Amino acid sequence: METKKIYRGVKVAGIIAAASALTVAFSVLATSIGTNITVSGNSTFGDAATDVNLFTGTLQASTTALFTSGLTAYGAVESAITRATGATGSFQNFAGDLTYQGAAGGTSFYHAGVMGNFLGDTLTNTNATAHAGVIGKYSVTTSDGLVGAKAGLVGELETDIGDFAVVAILGGDGGEITPRAAFGVQYFNSTAASKFDFGLDLFHAETTGYTGSAVDYGTADIRLQNSETISNATDGVITLGGAALLNREATSSPTTDTTLTAAQSGTTFYIGTAGLDLTLPAIGGTSGVWYRFVDSTAISTTNMTIIAPANILQGPIDVNSTLVLCTSEDLISFVQTADVIGDWVEVRSDGTNWFVTGQAQAAGGITCD
Repeated sequence: METKKIYRGVKVAGIIAAASALTVAFSVLATSIGTNITVSGNSTFGDAATDVNLFTGTLQASTTALFTSGLTAYGAVESAITRATGATGSFQNFAGDLTYQGAAGGTSFYHAGVMGNFLGDTLTNTNATAHAGVIGKYSVTTSDGLVGAKAGLVGELETDIGDFAVVAILGGDGGEITPRAAFGVQYFNSTAASKFDFGLDLFHAETTGYTGSAVDYGTADIRLQNSETISNATDGVITLGGAALLNREATSSPTTDTTLTAAQSGTTFYIGTAGLDLTLPAIGGTSGVWYRFVDSTAISTTNMTIIAPANILQGPIDVNSTLVLCTSEDLISFVQTADVIGDWVEVRSDGTNWFVTGQAQAAGGITCD
């Protein structure tokens, strides 16, 4: 009888011990520790991708001699913070202050408080999305009363040691590369009326709180690749400056029949091919468009012609000191055997008619029909 009691006691004690161990084991899965813990050596938090480690306070190095190798993450690092009304002081979700001394960095190239690098090879995603090393996006809705900069991305110079607030660098120094542009614009918006007010805005009135801060420039608004400049320092005046500023018009020497476009406005066409026909664009939307046609080689077989798509050629041509009138005509001809090198015709559109001027040196050199 006594032996059975002892056995039962041992059995009960074993059950209690097992239950206690099980309780401890489960309690380890979610433990709150209300005191300081010092861990020397390597530490592992969690052992599965679904584990979550919460730090309510600040995770930081105890001295500047620690965390010197940085933090490495093999997945996305995210921060979502709401800053309530009344919060003061500058604030950034992710802030990087990098201080260099002397010749720090050596010959390595990239040195920055923050850097993003988008990598890949033969990417096949053809969707209308964005790939970039760094993306800045401004998404405030309804209103923002700030009088300072409201932007998706800001670059700032705080001293005159720096050269650029924002700079485009052509890198990849392993061979020839030809990217499309240093700076570009693209719309990801399906509403037809959506647009930027300006492609480039170099104006800003004085900023509230910064007396004398209206934007102006020390030398010029824009400097071009060969040092010519564009300046608007005097209100109402745009000045083009430079040591070798040239004002050249576009030219073309067509040898086959061609229909011109409004985009070719301002072009001088040097023509000298027998039978050449150049057709003006439809008049709609061409107000302000103009072309000049110059006989560069006298022809001896077939007329060269300028063709209007309707009877809307208007105006006089001086032909050997006699005016040839174009009155609701649709064809101007440089006449073979009568044309002389240097004869010319110019046409200008008001959106309704093509107005004609010109000069031919010999009788019958140019006709209007």
